[in-house]
This record gives sequence, structure tokens and C-alpha cells, in this order.
Amino acid sequence: ILGELQRPQEAVEAYTKAYELNPEKNKQILANISSMYTDLEDYQKAVEYMQKYVDAGDASLNDYFILSNRYKNLGVSLPEGSPERAEAANNGIKYVDMAIEAAANKGPLYRNKATLMMIRDGAEITPDLVETYQQMIAAYDEDPANKTKYADAYKSAYNNLANYYLKAGDKEQARAYFEKFLEIDPENEALREYLKKM
Repeated sequence: ILGELQRPQEAVEAYTKAYELNPEKNKQILANISSMYTDLEDYQKAVEYMQKYVDAGDASLNDYFILSNRYKNLGVSLPEGSPERAEAANNGIKYVDMAIEAAANKGPLYRNKATLMMIRDGAEITPDLVETYQQMIAAYDEDPANKTKYADAYKSAYNNLANYYLKAGDKEQARAYFEKFLEIDPENEALREYLKKM
């Protein structure tokens, strides 16, 4: 109730008391505490409690995904280029990879992995990131409705892939991805003009 009332600090205190009454039976409460710390924007604590929950042994694929998101939030909050930021991103990648192994809908997981790679590597578009974007697109392409549903994910992927190939000197491949971007965003006149000049 305290959580629903947007009183996360009090919710943490109540959850902690409940957990301490019977830690073995109340493992799920660790995930609830993690959620409250996310609301409080204390991403270190959010990671700590979600990690405790996953380590307790009853975690599902969705819990791995949630933990990867907790590490993503922590990574974004840390200084760019810092070892701590890279470590948080690598931990997030580890758990999203565990979720990908058995997930039916892999598209959002690959998207999360791509974001974690960018948190870790900064502006550099690495071959690993290219591969992850291609895997994401292949997973989303299994359902044509995803082109609309996940338009932002497609645009981000196409833009980064186009820029990667442009930098690598492969103008033909770059153009192909920019054209795919334009298919999803036909109102993008700046991109249309850029393609005319390519």
C-alpha cells in the first residue's frame, strides 16, 4: 500500500521488517525492496537487493531481465568511461544473456543488451553491438506488427548500423540501412535530403 501511495522509503522499511521475520519464505520481498529503491533512484541499492533475490535461487527469466535493467539504471548513473560504469554494464549483459537463452520473445532482450553495450562502450559502435542489433532486428521481424510497435528500437538500430558501415567505408550498406530508417520515418526530410546527396 505504501508503494502504491508513492511512499517508497516507508515501503522499504515495512518490506524489510516482513523479510526479516522469515527470510527463507519471504525471498520475493527482496525483489519488492529493489523496486522501491528504483523508485527512490537509489540504483546501487536496487541492484543489491535484486541481486540478492536472484542469488537466492528462485529467479525466473523475467527476474534476470529485471536485474539487467537494474544494472542498466546503475550504469547510466555512473560517470562515463569509469570502471564502475563498465562493470555495471557487463553485469547487466551477463544477466540479459541468461534471459535470452530461453526467452520466446527475444527482441526486447537484444534491445536491452544493445543499450548496455552503449553504456559500457560510449559512442563507439563495436562489431559486437552491430551483431546484437542485427539479432534484435531478426527477432522483431518475426512479427510484422513490431515495425510499428517497436519503431523507436528499429530506428535506433538502423541509424547506428548505417553510421557503422558509413565509418567503415561501406556506403552501399550504409545507404541500405538509412533507407530502412526512412521507411519507418517517412517524414524525416533531413534524412531524405541526406540520402539524395550520398
